[in-house]
Amino acid sequence: MAKPEEIQPDDTVSRWIFHPDMIDDDENLLWKLVFLLQTKQNCRDSLVWHKYAPGLECVHRRGCAMKVSERRTYKGALSAKVGKITSYRNQNGHGLFVEHVPKGGYWHAEVGYDINNEKPFNKPDKTELEFHLKKVFGGSFSEYSCVPGRRIIKLARRTYCDLLARDLCRKIRRSLPPSAKRTSGI
Repeated sequence: MAKPEEIQPDDTVSRWIFHPDMIDDDENLLWKLVFLLQTKQNCRDSLVWHKYAPGLECVHRRGCAMKVSERRTYKGALSAKVGKITSYRNQNGHGLFVEHVPKGGYWHAEVGYDINNEKPFNKPDKTELEFHLKKVFGGSFSEYSCVPGRRIIKLARRTYCDLLARDLCRKIRRSLPPSAKRTSGI
């Protein structure tokens, strides 16, 4: 399994949007359902890291592949820079983190609460951080319609997006000094 990597502030992540879970019949985003971060367990929500899903086309293709049932359909994605998500701290010192979690797929990242343990974390803190996520992701909805019956083209058991990510990793690996190649996990 791949080792988690550090996601840089300039990196872009996306959140898949599904109907009817996160968007209504009139195409209005249901913000309370876009990010369902839980307070008690400090649950996280999934994101797609653009380093391994380069470009929105790859994000959309993976979203179409994630269709779970006939009732749930992929509608598009919201995108934001990691630094804009993680740089905000409220008056109690609470914020958000974004972390690479490759066990969900090498493109998989998660966002969650970065809680200041010296201050209580309560509903107003949660509401404020949810508002921050809405502000950061708010103007970036990229709508997409999955073509019924269209399958992701697979080449040697890998999708086109997988191949783009593999090529990107090779370029990075070639640019590293020999000592870094052994420890980077790339």
